[in-house]
Amino acid sequence: MNKRLIIILSSVLALVVLGAVVVYFVTSSGEENNRRIISEEDYIDIKPEDLGFEYELREDNTGMTISFDKLEDVNTLEYDISYTKEIEGRDGPVEAPGGVPGEFDVSDRDSFEAEIDFGTCSSGRCVFDDIVSEEIVITVRAEFKNSDIGLFEEEIPLN
Repeated sequence: MNKRLIIILSSVLALVVLGAVVVYFVTSSGEENNRRIISEEDYIDIKPEDLGFEYELREDNTGMTISFDKLEDVNTLEYDISYTKEIEGRDGPVEAPGGVPGEFDVSDRDSFEAEIDFGTCSSGRCVFDDIVSEEIVITVRAEFKNSDIGLFEEEIPLN
């Protein structure tokens, strides 16, 4: 009796797992087909001043404040900050790419400000990256209310 019960439970479990896998692949492939593929040709070039972009680096280069004050026609802002950092490798320090991505819904705002840490923060404790590049690069992508997508890139020298 126990052997039969184990076989039945194993079969039911296998069917549940198989069903979950099928549902996952069917739904995820449908999502991919509905996504709009955006190439560089789809972006319009914008300037930082078009969005009222300003920044202020922290003196110790552990982060920055970014602000935008011309967002009347913008739905979402995405940014990607990239830099080179030093990490501990097997044979000592090595350089590695680092960065911070982010996205904000600004559809109901005319202005926006965010404090960004260069590193990882969890439960109020931050471990900051040891940035070794002389500058950071911030790339900003703005999705406008008319569906246009604007893009700018700014090189920011570090203190």
